[in-house]
Amino acid sequence: MSKRRFFPVTVLLASMLLSLITGCGMLSTVEVYDGANFIPIRPASNVPVSVLGKEDFIADQNGMPVCKSETILAQRGVDVSEFQGDIDWEAVAASNIQFAFLRCGYRGASEGGLAEDQKFAENYEKARAAGLEVGVYFYSQALNEEEALEEADLVAKILDGRKLDLPVVFDWERNDTVEGSRTYSADGEAVTDAAVAFCRSMGLAGYDTGVYMNLNTGYHTWDLSKLADYAIWLSDPGPYPRFYYKADFWQYSFTGTVPGIGGNVDLNFRFLPRES
Repeated sequence: MSKRRFFPVTVLLASMLLSLITGCGMLSTVEVYDGANFIPIRPASNVPVSVLGKEDFIADQNGMPVCKSETILAQRGVDVSEFQGDIDWEAVAASNIQFAFLRCGYRGASEGGLAEDQKFAENYEKARAAGLEVGVYFYSQALNEEEALEEADLVAKILDGRKLDLPVVFDWERNDTVEGSRTYSADGEAVTDAAVAFCRSMGLAGYDTGVYMNLNTGYHTWDLSKLADYAIWLSDPGPYPRFYYKADFWQYSFTGTVPGIGGNVDLNFRFLPRES
């Protein structure tokens, strides 16, 4: 006589739940480009997906992208540091640049020391006087929450109550070009927790916050589900943003030219919904 098989209730319920979730598509994957390869990812449920694609951009006479979306307005901006030297901000503003992210400070890639950007105070005063909207970024090489809070404390001291129109951005980058880089093999979970600690601290100081990332770190380093409350500044030079998730700012060129700024400068878009 054959034996009837009985399954524990917990196993049966788990099986039913898995079938339900699969049927709803929650376990489906999508293929994305991570800057080197096409890979499958399982989308984070609490992170908005990008509504912009290749079809929303055309190239101008210089080969730079122009957003032609009917629902998204793209404002042009730059990001600068002391490496740009003296900047004629009136000329920048007259060239249809509407905002600027200014580096306010940084942590050394190998030795880990903290420092203020030597041009920050001057760039802040002159950019705002020229009518540009201003945000700041801190070049982080933090490895944990404690170091991120040290960086946030420095940023708060540098800002000293200054008004900002745009977020304070945690610009953490995995540095593979400097000998003895402290971030080369940094753990993604620890780095995500560091970003959250930095952003929470700056939020308590009264500032909007954001996190800078490229395609590789966006997919392989950050736990984006923990960063859903913060603006995303995507670095992905090219004709259109290729990130699966929604980016609030897009750094589309490292080699732009803008009147008033000597040499190359990073160019960006800020994406805003068009008024209906």
